Amino acid sequence: MSNKMIISVSAFAVALTLSSNCGAGLEWATATEKLPYYQQMHGMSALTVNGSSYLYTMGGNSTNYPEKTAVHDIKAIFFSKVGADGQPGAWQVSSVVLNEPSSTPDSLNAYLERATFSAGDKIFIVGGDTNGSISGTNRYQTITVNENGEPTACTEYAITGSYTYAYSDSVAFDSVNNRVYAMKRADGSVHVASVSNGTIGEFSMASVSGAANRAIAPAVVKNGYLYWFGGQNSAVYKSTNIFTLGSDGMPTDVNTATAMFPNNLYDSVAFNYRGEMYVGGGCISGNADAQTAVYRAVFGDNGDITKWEKDSDLVKNARRIPCCVLGDYIYISGGRYNSTLYDVVQVGKAHQVAPVTETIPDGQETAVSCELPEGRNVALQLTPTTGGTLKVDYRSGSEFVAAAAFKNPDDLYKESLVLTNTGMSGFSASLAWQVDTTLLPAKEINTLFRVSNGEIVETFPVTKQENVYAATGITGFSEWYLGNSAAVPVSLSGFELE
Repeated sequence: MSNKMIISVSAFAVALTLSSNCGAGLEWATATEKLPYYQQMHGMSALTVNGSSYLYTMGGNSTNYPEKTAVHDIKAIFFSKVGADGQPGAWQVSSVVLNEPSSTPDSLNAYLERATFSAGDKIFIVGGDTNGSISGTNRYQTITVNENGEPTACTEYAITGSYTYAYSDSVAFDSVNNRVYAMKRADGSVHVASVSNGTIGEFSMASVSGAANRAIAPAVVKNGYLYWFGGQNSAVYKSTNIFTLGSDGMPTDVNTATAMFPNNLYDSVAFNYRGEMYVGGGCISGNADAQTAVYRAVFGDNGDITKWEKDSDLVKNARRIPCCVLGDYIYISGGRYNSTLYDVVQVGKAHQVAPVTETIPDGQETAVSCELPEGRNVALQLTPTTGGTLKVDYRSGSEFVAAAAFKNPDDLYKESLVLTNTGMSGFSASLAWQVDTTLLPAKEINTLFRVSNGEIVETFPVTKQENVYAATGITGFSEWYLGNSAAVPVSLSGFELE
């Protein structure tokens, strides 16, 4: 059986593709809105403008974008306004494009995902590779946007100081101290520059270096340490370099983390999220084996990584993917698996454990999911005319009590949901409920019951997929039970028909 569970219902699909590893720290879903075109080896970043949040992807490689080179390089910029529920809105194609290198008039190409970041009100792109070459271009660009988040200019600058960009170098940004770190694939050297007033200062080279040939490898800064992960070289596939950073931001020492990745790993993404550090996606061998695995670092003394714990899988096997974190959400866009390019956006967030209270905005399609016991999930999707809050809770074990209206409680699933609506109106919701098979009744489940004040007020037919029962057309919330219709005998002229 696949390790993915697609929760869907017949007439109204629940827009969630949940990992079966629901008990872990993250959960992933595919966004409803896709990129305008396939995109891989591209950059991705985010900005908040006038209280609204926007996602941006740029450059890279696309097989279906109309304005591309012979090797499918593109210089397009796509952007999307993010809703209150973390979902990207419809993606737009900007009239502004990336600059062409003056030396080689062509579009930017590969590995921008390791070389893009946001600082202040601008997006920065460090280096980039031209026309499929491996020489790279020794410059950086900034993207400026207007009050509506739309790109208005892309400006090119020379990279100065000790650093010269080359193919598949790695870049990390320290958003706390506004410093950018560039790690050279060829010799493992580390170069540091400050970012201020919309520009990158002169780079200086550190006195310590990491592993040479750590190519196509992500890097992040966390708690005074710079981490450089994996890479396309058999000697460093599973390892992590850890640089201790001085008060001036310069690396003063370098070590190799105690913990190795469970598999070889390169062409992946790394990110900090809610105080934790994660690495995921990418390849485990060769050029085709893109994976879905995401790992969370467990830290020891002096920034050491003592263990990698498996977290929830991505929805899509993907490499050549960029990643950015915006508020409570993680975004991974495009990428590829084997020869298949993607236009999907994968959205991650912290896994929620019931009880959970979600704010549902007016008129926006919103997906809500949270964890039940045994690592199971319940998921709802709704679009209210008037928004409000929805609280999701459950009753099981000794807390489960069948409502008095059920004459045959043995025909019920021994768990109930309590959904509390405050302020919402004008909605039709879908519900998908992942059950504990040890709590199922002897008779087949065929009905979802809504109970209010001890009385059954509505019933819904259910569809089943693996251990998930789903229903649509829900227009009110209260207490919910699953079971066989025989749990409620049919009444006829004072007699009950079993």
